[in-house]
Amino acid sequence: LCSSLTSLDVSGFDTSKVTKMDYMFSGCSSLTSLDVSGFDTSKVTKMDYMFDGCRNLSSLDISGFDMSNVTDISFICNGCSSLETVFLPNTINNIQENSFAGCNSLNDVYFTGSKEEWDAIKGNDLLPNNTTVYYNSSADSSTCNHNNEAITVKATPDKDGYINEKCSICGAEHISLIIGKPTVVIEEGTIIYDGAEKKPSVKVTDTQQGDIGAENYDVEYSNNVNAGTAAVKVVFKGDRFEGSKELTFKITPASISSKTVVLAASAYTYDGSAKKPAVTVNGLKTSDYTVAYANNTNAGTATVTIAGKGNYTGTVEKTFTISRANNPLTVKAKKPSVKYSKLSKKKQKIKAKKAFTVSEAQGKVTYKLVSVKKAKFKKYFKVSKSGKITVKKGLKKGTYKLKVNVTAAGNSNYLAGTKDVTVKVKVK
Repeated sequence: LCSSLTSLDVSGFDTSKVTKMDYMFSGCSSLTSLDVSGFDTSKVTKMDYMFDGCRNLSSLDISGFDMSNVTDISFICNGCSSLETVFLPNTINNIQENSFAGCNSLNDVYFTGSKEEWDAIKGNDLLPNNTTVYYNSSADSSTCNHNNEAITVKATPDKDGYINEKCSICGAEHISLIIGKPTVVIEEGTIIYDGAEKKPSVKVTDTQQGDIGAENYDVEYSNNVNAGTAAVKVVFKGDRFEGSKELTFKITPASISSKTVVLAASAYTYDGSAKKPAVTVNGLKTSDYTVAYANNTNAGTATVTIAGKGNYTGTVEKTFTISRANNPLTVKAKKPSVKYSKLSKKKQKIKAKKAFTVSEAQGKVTYKLVSVKKAKFKKYFKVSKSGKITVKKGLKKGTYKLKVNVTAAGNSNYLAGTKDVTVKVKVK
């Protein structure tokens, strides 16, 4: 066991053919320093737990290692609780979970490669908090009296930015501040069309420091009046942010259900043509709605449906009435006759078409004898409902005037109609 060793000289080790160095110094808890700069690690594939438990080491330099073939460095410095500084080569393939577990004192990591190379191995994700990583560094960087120049790489909505400090003496670089990428959220909920520009407020934050002040961006709106899809564009500016982020939001059509709808007329009389009263919707243009008519020809209750379109939605239904028209019944009396020679023997019948000319009647036509001039002759005449006139036997020669009521019953579109006509029946 090496737990009591405070120092160890490995300068004479030939490691040119070594393929595994896992657990090599594991448990050497008393070592205060260790120089492995002479190791040839070109064939090494495993370094897991290599310095596990070396809790008295304050500095470790493996920047000269060729780690291009190493696939496992898990727990390489596990439990190195006094480790403050470590030097890493750019040949390292990745930093694994728990590679530096328990290294709570680790302040500085000096990496011989660039920031891009470091980002590629996801190093920052697996180091203790507050550890500073120096890029393009060497062993001398740890003792350099740095003269740093700050360079800001601005954050964009797609990636974080950072402030990079580069030493003009040793060339080492490190990130002194991460500038989180900005995010934009539209804060308002449902937005309803009302004819005015809509400018919902936006909340702009970054993933590191939180809220971003309004002096760091401008807000532009477009297509933000009419119902549909509107856009808000946040254009970043200033020392720490650049680029832009565009979001869309919906402007919901307004409902017309609360609008006052007026019909130009609410009552018509049937005439066989479709009725289409003009529609006025308070506060709206005719281009804001459509009008549809139903049951608007025949007598009864017609319907008008007004449906919003474009900036408006919903429907309003109105009704109007179409009354039945007067019956256009016309009746003209003819001058029928019967021969006395026949009448003296038996009663005679006159067909309706011989006595009446009826036109334009709507509904069933019926007839009724009202009177006969000189009432004493009425007993000789009979008029059936169908209009047939019966002249009874015994009537003398002469002309007789019959007052007949003709009625048309009407139908769904016409009222009942009636006419009185005088039919002159001649017995000759």
